[in-house]
Amino acid sequence: MPRIAVDNLEPDSKSVLTQPVEVKPEKTTLAEPPALANSQIKNETAVDKELEEKSGTSLLAAFKAFPQSITFSDKEPDEDIILLLRAHIITTLPWILATLGLIVLPLIILPLVSMLHLPVNPGTVFVFFLLWYAGTFSYAFINFLSWYFNVYIVTSGRVVDVDWYSIIYRKVSAAQISHIEDVSSSAIGVLAGVFDYGNVAIQTAAEEENFEFEAVPHPQLVSKKIQELMEIEDQEKEGR
Repeated sequence: MPRIAVDNLEPDSKSVLTQPVEVKPEKTTLAEPPALANSQIKNETAVDKELEEKSGTSLLAAFKAFPQSITFSDKEPDEDIILLLRAHIITTLPWILATLGLIVLPLIILPLVSMLHLPVNPGTVFVFFLLWYAGTFSYAFINFLSWYFNVYIVTSGRVVDVDWYSIIYRKVSAAQISHIEDVSSSAIGVLAGVFDYGNVAIQTAAEEENFEFEAVPHPQLVSKKIQELMEIEDQEKEGR
């Protein structure tokens, strides 16, 4: 019997299942991550790392790097605070010692008056103590407010100097980073060398006033960070 060639027969299901099927993976494209905001760019440089290592965490810290919960009145929405500085805590020692002396002095004078058997009216003594310690408290409180509210701020775009003169008056001066021409630091005296504090002089354009951060902690590090911000500003200008 002659053989008949059949071309349209369906393949055997068993043979189809046993044959390996090569599945080619689909090509996927990953979206580029969005550019990070300035507030997210930290620890990129050695200076930033050192800033955070030396940063204080307490409310009374004189050196704070990248503070998250601090703002000021004319802060721009896209402006990030990099440094919040006050005079080094050691600079408060003179008025603290003076306050302690004022507290102790009446306690020394009163026994001496008693030893001399001088006539003293208890009511007069009470009024004297009341007025004395009220004045002492006022002296200490005003000095504390002056230290606490006289601050220097370095942001991503400028430097700010807040001078506190009284409860009802303060002066705020600012200069753009792009207007700074030179930055230098200095530390004078044994205490300044031991406790690492000093002045940071900031020279701006001729039409703007110069700045000086007085007796701030780690002045060389502060100067380095401002210089780094100046370099970033110059790079951005060249890229435009």
